[in-house]
Amino acid sequence: MFDLSKPVIPSILVILITAAALLVNQPIVLIIVAATGAAGVYLALSDFQIRAFDLVAILIISSILLPPARIPGSFPDVRIEEFVIYLFFPILLFYIKPLEISDIKNLLLAMILYAGCIFVSIFHSVYFLGIHSGLKDFFEIAKIGKYVLILLVIYNLDLTYDQLRKLFYIILGSIVVSAIIGFFEYFSILSFDKVVAPLYAESQLWSVNMRMLGTYSNPNSYGATLNIGCVLAALLIFYSNKQSTRLISYLLLGFLLWSVTLTGSRTATVTVICSLILLAYLNRKQFNRSWLGVFLFFFFLSIIMALSFSGLTHKVAARYKSGIDLATDQSWLMRLMVWKYNLLAFINSPVWGWGPAKYVITGIVDNEYILTLRRYGIIGFIPYIFIYLVPLYHSFRMQAKEQTVQLWSQLVLIGIIVFMVTNLTNTVLNNLQTMDYWFLILGLFYNARKMYRKQTLETV
Repeated sequence: MFDLSKPVIPSILVILITAAALLVNQPIVLIIVAATGAAGVYLALSDFQIRAFDLVAILIISSILLPPARIPGSFPDVRIEEFVIYLFFPILLFYIKPLEISDIKNLLLAMILYAGCIFVSIFHSVYFLGIHSGLKDFFEIAKIGKYVLILLVIYNLDLTYDQLRKLFYIILGSIVVSAIIGFFEYFSILSFDKVVAPLYAESQLWSVNMRMLGTYSNPNSYGATLNIGCVLAALLIFYSNKQSTRLISYLLLGFLLWSVTLTGSRTATVTVICSLILLAYLNRKQFNRSWLGVFLFFFFLSIIMALSFSGLTHKVAARYKSGIDLATDQSWLMRLMVWKYNLLAFINSPVWGWGPAKYVITGIVDNEYILTLRRYGIIGFIPYIFIYLVPLYHSFRMQAKEQTVQLWSQLVLIGIIVFMVTNLTNTVLNNLQTMDYWFLILGLFYNARKMYRKQTLETV
């Protein structure tokens, strides 16, 4: 383990140097000044020591609740947690001695291979296919590097079971606050749709009062995050020993289920129902073989879903009804046309794909599997799919008597299933906001797994 207080001075220097180098870019300077100021206040209050728990909590809250900084030109939007991760985490790695990777080595291998395939695919597209490439394309490699940094640092943090459980609550609380913001935007309360919504979805203000966006710019991506919130609340229902916590969790689950329906995302709605049924099956022992408990849980879900659908606005209700007849659903027909176009492109370059090609081909495909095949071919698709399958396997095989470890393993298990289903009509791995907090979750899961493994070996 390592002392997080050591990298404080070099980290501040890096931040100041970066701020000086980017003075010409007003949005970035604003973010840097705000982040540096907040960091300075925090450090002063904590005797210039960065606590691991506080670091993770801040990154989780930031990734779920804070809006991005939009940068003019060809640069992608920057999120505050990305700023911290890119600049601060490499310095943290320098102080991690020894660097442990035993539990995450297979996942790291898949990610490194995937990044390598992206590079080769870009090279192939430029020199053999004549595709123009630029900074946006190489950002896809930097993005994977960021997730590697998150895994390495979070996995090596010195956390306790109590802190891991608190972080579990913080993730749920952040998603609930996000849903409340979305609720205020959707129903035009306190002018949130005019004041707050533009910070998150400047290009989609037309849909703020049509489909709930919350702290996202895309309702379908937001539906996946609300799905994670529902899983968190359901797990507390199954595992909490306090009656009051279980009651609050039921209320939060009901609110989040309602929020899912307000996004108008049919994929998210179907996925949340299936994931909760699967979660209830995995935790059937928690009902103590009481059929009454099983009945009450699913009766509650049925009532909430029925009330949610009955209270939908005409526009959202029409969107759900259009999904019944796919032959006339414009959204579905448009997706089929885009999928056909991208599959034809994949067939023309099946091994290495066409690269990201962001300056030539649109990245709006609404199917991450097809998008990955088109971009990186079969060679890139293999390590890509293992980024999901490796933690899915580890979480499925994780059987622990420690309740906190079980909470994190089931969150990862169901969360990956949610994302893999969502990817049929979305691109989760390409959503920076979702993946930032998700790789934090993966790092915390592997941290709990490492802790439990070491304790088990000590007691043998």
